[in-house]
Amino acid sequence: MQINRTTKREVMQRLMALVRKSIPGFENRVYFCVGNEQTPNVRDHEFIVVRAPGGQFDQNVMRGSGPPVAPYSAEVVIEIRRNNRQDRTGTDEISVVDDLGILDIQESIITGLAGSYLELESDRFGTAILTEPLMPIMDSDIERDSNEVDGDSGSGTNSRLVLAMTFTVNFHWKLR
Repeated sequence: MQINRTTKREVMQRLMALVRKSIPGFENRVYFCVGNEQTPNVRDHEFIVVRAPGGQFDQNVMRGSGPPVAPYSAEVVIEIRRNNRQDRTGTDEISVVDDLGILDIQESIITGLAGSYLELESDRFGTAILTEPLMPIMDSDIERDSNEVDGDSGSGTNSRLVLAMTFTVNFHWKLR
Protein backbone atom coordinates (compact mmCIF):
# COMPACT_ATOMS: atom_id res chain seq x y z
CA MET A 1 0.00 0.00 0.00
CA GLN A 2 1.31 3.41 -0.93
CA ILE A 3 1.05 6.18 1.66
CA ASN A 4 0.57 9.66 0.25
CA ARG A 5 1.49 12.90 1.94
CA THR A 6 -1.60 14.87 2.80
CA THR A 7 -3.04 17.77 4.80
CA LYS A 8 -5.05 17.90 8.01
CA ARG A 9 -7.99 19.20 5.98
CA GLU A 10 -8.01 16.10 3.76
CA VAL A 11 -7.65 13.78 6.76
CA MET A 12 -10.64 15.40 8.49
CA GLN A 13 -12.76 15.32 5.31
CA ARG A 14 -12.12 11.61 4.82
CA LEU A 15 -12.61 10.87 8.53
CA MET A 16 -15.97 12.66 8.59
CA ALA A 17 -17.08 10.72 5.50
CA LEU A 18 -16.04 7.43 7.11
CA VAL A 19 -17.89 8.23 10.36
CA ARG A 20 -21.03 9.10 8.37
CA LYS A 21 -20.78 5.82 6.46
CA SER A 22 -20.11 3.72 9.58
CA ILE A 23 -23.37 4.45 11.38
CA PRO A 24 -26.58 3.72 9.46
CA GLY A 25 -29.02 6.60 9.77
CA PHE A 26 -26.41 9.17 10.83
CA GLU A 27 -25.37 10.40 7.38
CA ASN A 28 -26.75 13.89 8.12
CA ARG A 29 -26.11 13.89 11.87
CA VAL A 30 -22.29 14.06 12.08
CA TYR A 31 -20.88 17.51 12.90
CA PHE A 32 -17.38 18.94 13.19
CA CYS A 33 -16.80 21.26 16.16
CA VAL A 34 -13.74 22.96 17.59
CA GLY A 35 -12.94 23.21 21.29
CA ASN A 36 -14.32 21.10 24.09
CA GLU A 37 -17.24 23.33 25.01
CA GLN A 38 -18.90 23.87 21.65
CA THR A 39 -21.77 21.64 20.59
CA PRO A 40 -23.82 22.08 17.45
CA ASN A 41 -27.15 23.84 17.81
CA VAL A 42 -29.24 20.93 16.56
CA ARG A 43 -32.49 19.43 17.70
CA ASP A 44 -31.70 15.84 16.72
CA HIS A 45 -32.43 13.15 19.30
CA GLU A 46 -28.94 11.76 18.76
CA PHE A 47 -25.92 12.95 16.80
CA ILE A 48 -22.15 12.63 16.52
CA VAL A 49 -19.56 15.36 17.13
CA VAL A 50 -16.03 15.07 15.73
CA ARG A 51 -13.28 17.19 17.30
CA ALA A 52 -9.65 17.54 16.18
CA PRO A 53 -7.39 18.81 18.93
CA GLY A 54 -3.83 19.73 18.02
CA GLY A 55 -1.02 17.25 17.46
CA GLN A 56 2.76 17.08 17.28
CA PHE A 57 5.25 17.29 14.43
CA ASP A 58 8.33 15.04 14.49
CA GLN A 59 11.09 17.65 14.26
CA ASN A 60 13.91 15.09 14.20
CA VAL A 61 12.69 13.67 10.90
CA MET A 62 12.13 17.15 9.47
CA ARG A 63 15.77 18.11 10.16
CA GLY A 64 17.12 15.44 7.81
CA SER A 65 17.28 15.77 4.08
CA GLY A 66 14.68 14.27 1.83
CA PRO A 67 11.23 15.10 0.53
CA PRO A 68 9.43 18.03 2.10
CA VAL A 69 7.30 16.16 4.59
CA ALA A 70 6.43 16.66 8.24
CA PRO A 71 5.38 13.55 10.22
CA TYR A 72 2.38 14.47 12.36
CA SER A 73 0.75 12.61 15.28
CA ALA A 74 -2.60 13.61 16.66
CA GLU A 75 -5.81 12.34 18.17
CA VAL A 76 -9.41 12.89 17.17
CA VAL A 77 -12.31 12.76 19.57
CA ILE A 78 -15.65 11.39 18.45
CA GLU A 79 -18.59 12.06 20.76
CA ILE A 80 -21.94 10.34 20.73
CA ARG A 81 -24.64 12.65 22.07
CA ARG A 82 -28.01 11.07 22.75
CA ASN A 83 -31.13 12.43 24.40
CA ASN A 84 -32.23 10.41 27.37
CA ARG A 85 -35.28 10.39 29.56
CA GLN A 86 -34.39 8.79 32.84
CA ASP A 87 -37.29 6.84 34.25
CA ARG A 88 -38.70 7.24 37.74
CA THR A 89 -36.39 4.58 39.12
CA GLY A 90 -33.40 6.61 37.91
CA THR A 91 -32.12 4.14 35.32
CA ASP A 92 -30.79 4.70 31.79
CA GLU A 93 -30.91 1.12 30.54
CA ILE A 94 -32.88 1.74 27.35
CA SER A 95 -30.66 4.61 26.18
CA VAL A 96 -27.42 2.80 26.98
CA VAL A 97 -27.54 -0.98 26.55
CA ASP A 98 -30.62 -1.75 24.44
CA ASP A 99 -30.43 -2.21 20.66
CA LEU A 100 -29.61 1.13 19.05
CA GLY A 101 -28.48 2.48 22.42
CA ILE A 102 -25.34 4.53 22.92
CA LEU A 103 -23.13 1.40 23.25
CA ASP A 104 -24.51 0.02 19.97
CA ILE A 105 -23.56 3.29 18.25
CA GLN A 106 -20.10 3.13 19.84
CA GLU A 107 -19.61 -0.37 18.45
CA SER A 108 -20.54 0.82 14.94
CA ILE A 109 -18.01 3.64 15.14
CA ILE A 110 -15.17 1.44 16.41
CA THR A 111 -15.92 -1.28 13.84
CA GLY A 112 -16.14 1.26 11.02
CA LEU A 113 -12.98 3.21 11.86
CA ALA A 114 -10.48 0.84 13.52
CA GLY A 115 -7.83 -0.30 11.09
CA SER A 116 -8.63 2.24 8.36
CA TYR A 117 -5.86 4.16 6.63
CA LEU A 118 -8.55 6.50 5.21
CA GLU A 119 -8.14 5.06 1.72
CA LEU A 120 -10.46 6.27 -0.99
CA GLU A 121 -12.92 3.56 -2.03
CA SER A 122 -12.66 4.72 -5.63
CA ASP A 123 -8.88 4.23 -5.63
CA ARG A 124 -8.19 0.72 -6.92
CA PHE A 125 -4.57 0.97 -5.72
CA GLY A 126 -5.57 1.49 -2.07
CA THR A 127 -3.69 4.73 -1.64
CA ALA A 128 -3.67 5.55 2.07
CA ILE A 129 -3.15 8.92 3.71
CA LEU A 130 -2.37 7.70 7.24
CA THR A 131 0.99 6.24 8.21
CA GLU A 132 -0.67 4.00 10.82
CA PRO A 133 -4.26 2.77 10.91
CA LEU A 134 -6.91 4.56 12.93
CA MET A 135 -7.01 2.93 16.35
CA PRO A 136 -9.23 3.61 19.34
CA ILE A 137 -7.11 4.43 22.37
CA MET A 138 -9.67 5.35 25.02
CA ASP A 139 -13.27 6.18 25.75
CA SER A 140 -14.93 8.19 28.47
CA ASP A 141 -17.49 7.27 31.04
CA ILE A 142 -20.99 7.88 29.78
CA GLU A 143 -21.87 11.24 31.29
CA ARG A 144 -24.88 13.48 31.54
CA ASP A 145 -24.24 16.84 29.88
CA SER A 146 -25.23 19.36 32.53
CA ASN A 147 -25.40 22.13 29.91
CA GLU A 148 -27.99 20.30 27.87
CA VAL A 149 -30.56 19.20 30.45
CA ASP A 150 -34.07 19.70 29.13
CA GLY A 151 -35.77 19.57 32.50
CA ASP A 152 -38.24 17.31 34.18
CA SER A 153 -41.09 15.63 32.39
CA GLY A 154 -43.98 13.98 34.16
CA SER A 155 -42.37 10.56 33.76
CA GLY A 156 -38.69 11.32 34.37
CA THR A 157 -35.75 13.66 33.86
CA ASN A 158 -34.70 14.64 30.33
CA SER A 159 -31.01 15.08 29.63
CA ARG A 160 -28.34 14.32 27.06
CA LEU A 161 -25.91 11.44 27.50
CA VAL A 162 -22.38 11.84 26.10
CA LEU A 163 -19.80 9.16 25.34
CA ALA A 164 -16.46 10.27 23.86
CA MET A 165 -13.92 8.06 22.08
CA THR A 166 -10.37 9.01 21.15
CA PHE A 167 -8.59 7.67 18.06
CA THR A 168 -4.98 8.07 16.93
CA VAL A 169 -4.36 9.85 13.62
CA ASN A 170 -0.82 9.81 12.20
CA PHE A 171 0.13 11.11 8.77
CA HIS A 172 2.82 12.83 6.74
CA TRP A 173 1.87 16.46 6.29
CA LYS A 174 2.50 17.60 2.74
CA LEU A 175 4.59 20.76 2.77
CA ARG A 176 4.79 21.41 -0.99
